[in-house]
Amino acid sequence: MHSISPKDLPRAAAWKFIILVGVVSLFSDLTYEGARSITGPFLGSLKASATIIGIVAGLGEFIGVLSCRKIWSILG
Repeated sequence: MHSISPKDLPRAAAWKFIILVGVVSLFSDLTYEGARSITGPFLGSLKASATIIGIVAGLGEFIGVLSCRKIWSILG
């Protein structure tokens, strides 16, 4: 069995933390993208018109663009 020396313990803990944050980020992105992809069909099931669905989807995309730091740095 491979043993970790006391000198390498902080490095091993850092790698475990990085991997954990990466996995959490992966599942967060999967959840977000999955929820975004069903917005239109969900509103359609509530009998929303195509105009309302387009406005809601477009407004969501517009807000997403505005929240991007690159856009704020260009404007600011």
